[in-house]
Amino acid sequence: MEKQTVRDIPRRKFLEMSMKGGLLIAATPALMTQLISCRSGGRPLSGIDMDKDILSKIISKALEKGGDFADVYLENRISRQIVMEESRFKSGLYGISQGAGVRVISGNKTGYAYTDEITREKLLRAAEVASYVARNGTRIKPVNISEKNILRL
Repeated sequence: MEKQTVRDIPRRKFLEMSMKGGLLIAATPALMTQLISCRSGGRPLSGIDMDKDILSKIISKALEKGGDFADVYLENRISRQIVMEESRFKSGLYGISQGAGVRVISGNKTGYAYTDEITREKLLRAAEVASYVARNGTRIKPVNISEKNILRL
């Protein structure tokens, strides 16, 4: 069994190592962007470059079989974790999760459908499923779409 000891680190050395770790953390998003951009296809990985026309079609599809309210939720989450122990890199983790949900509310019924592929076709299919679950006899006209960003720390 290897014997390990903990030694004091001079303040200057501690600050230097902290600065290097901070630079690594700050550089990680830029490095990952470069890695992701090298993939084929040329489209952004998130797929969240939806325009208002596509979203309006999805809302219209969701309200096709009736409903009082419909919304589309798009999510793209990038997570990074760097673990250092005793001034040494121990592990790193990078993850991307994305998806979209379509919800239709009709009286006391709620229809919801989810897809982890953010494409026009998959979102229209999710809208169709959510509309079917919450269907009723009256169809309402959708309102204009407005953008809202939610940041969670």
